[in-house]
Amino acid sequence: MVDTNIDAELGKHMLRWAFLMMAVCVTNKAHAQIELLLAVGWTKPPYVIQHNGSGFEMDFIKAVMADAGYSVKPVYVPFGRSSQILFDGEVDGAFTQSHNIASVAPLLSEPYISYQNVAITLSDADIELGSVDELREYSVVAFQRAEDILGEAYADAINQSPVYTELANQEQQVQMLLEGRMDVAIMDVNIFNYLAKKWLLKPLNEVDVHYLFPATSYAMGLKDGKVREAFNRALERFKASERYRQLIQQYQFIQPGGPQPKQNRLWDFGL
Repeated sequence: MVDTNIDAELGKHMLRWAFLMMAVCVTNKAHAQIELLLAVGWTKPPYVIQHNGSGFEMDFIKAVMADAGYSVKPVYVPFGRSSQILFDGEVDGAFTQSHNIASVAPLLSEPYISYQNVAITLSDADIELGSVDELREYSVVAFQRAEDILGEAYADAINQSPVYTELANQEQQVQMLLEGRMDVAIMDVNIFNYLAKKWLLKPLNEVDVHYLFPATSYAMGLKDGKVREAFNRALERFKASERYRQLIQQYQFIQPGGPQPKQNRLWDFGL
């Protein structure tokens, strides 16, 4: 004879187990992060260090996206291509986008980072630069899309320069300058600082830094408006957090208008 009390109790346990499993599934689904395919410019330390998926900007975006409920799958491309593949819908988003690129302007988040572009020359060349217009007299090597990003005065000047080139690989920019193959390098001060310290090909007193440009703010390009809104909310929280200050300290990073690292770096250009 079957004990109906045992059957009833077993049924209750099975029902509880079923509800527990459903709750676990719902919880896991709620906590699962949606993966976003994001275009990232080729390695440009200390912002992006491609070989290990780190860098100030990479760690920054990963942290903000995680808070917003997303994970990052980077797609490394030349910086000049990132806006185009975002516009074409080949990726969910793209790092380091400028409002000066009209095709992607409607897709941009709030600005999240600023680059301080400068003109760098060798001291023994005795070059004095008081304005952007004076670049027309010199050979210039710049980062990709500098002509689009740095304004009309810059574009006018470099169109009259005897030699002008833009490179995706910014290590080559530093090499060309320090080897005396170009008169002027146009690049972000943190990138030059990192690469020049890495090689130490020239002592500090042999390099002049000319502040010809205002800081340039960049935003995330994101196709989905809901993702963009979530990113903006998480961005505000992250910039108010201790983790943001720790990240600046970790990379000894100069951020115009923001918190600064506590210790002076070997190459301090006075920002």
